[in-house]
Amino acid sequence: MNKELKIVLLSPYLPSIDTTACARIIYDYILLLHQRGHSIYLFSFCSEDDRQRIGRIKSYCAQLHLEYLKDYLRYPHNSVPFRQKIRLLCSNFDIDILQCEKAYMCKYIPRGIKIVSVLTEHEVLSDTFWQRAKLENNLMSKVVLFVRKTKKNIEEKNWYRRFDKVIVFSEHDKDTIHNLYSIDHIEVIPLGIHFQNYPLRTVKEKSYDLIFVGNFSHFPNVDAVLYFYKKIFPLIKNKLSAASVMLAGADPPDRIKKLSELDKNITVTGYVKDISEVYCRARVFIAPIRY
Repeated sequence: MNKELKIVLLSPYLPSIDTTACARIIYDYILLLHQRGHSIYLFSFCSEDDRQRIGRIKSYCAQLHLEYLKDYLRYPHNSVPFRQKIRLLCSNFDIDILQCEKAYMCKYIPRGIKIVSVLTEHEVLSDTFWQRAKLENNLMSKVVLFVRKTKKNIEEKNWYRRFDKVIVFSEHDKDTIHNLYSIDHIEVIPLGIHFQNYPLRTVKEKSYDLIFVGNFSHFPNVDAVLYFYKKIFPLIKNKLSAASVMLAGADPPDRIKKLSELDKNITVTGYVKDISEVYCRARVFIAPIRY
């Protein structure tokens, strides 16, 4: 592709290198597109905590349009400024591609824009609710999750059909969307990292035997750690009584923090700025993700 493209990109949170995996993914390909000479017009929500990170991503964008939130727990039902600015930009700047990160963000895209549209779907939420419901023991919680899953099925069917191309990270998500909604315009682009950002380091003395890394505002990470603690860690300790674990990631809830009180061999770090430094301090990475 030799043509320099003009791309409108809509993100649910500020792309950054040190907050969440999804924010890092978006940051990485904005950087890559910028390095290849393409112009990014970024529309993004931004939390109060992320204001200090604006300068870094701004340098890679032709334009940056932000709408501020207290945090990323609640989004506005509608964003008239985003809709108006996107429509105006697409009318005046000869935009080539409109790219939306996560399907629920499409409600901020104005209707009737005649531009190639691409959706990057990070997670098929209806499938997540369904998997979580199957693991839930509480009947009321199971019913609530099933209702949320049904509501999301209706929304996703409409969302996915608005785009010319849907990009997912796994064959599982591709099959899920195709089987649920009979949608064929799906492309799988597996996740990757820039190796230069994670240089290999030789550390002779390891501080921990096991490490889990994940942002705990994402509930599947909370579930994974609790499942590990209750079901897997006791089996390990039967063989290795002194096995030590580091749980690294932002926003650990009280029930995760409490694990370090229940077992002296468990360390809960909270937010870590340089995650590559954390990786090299442990022997084995664990990923007990159930959904």
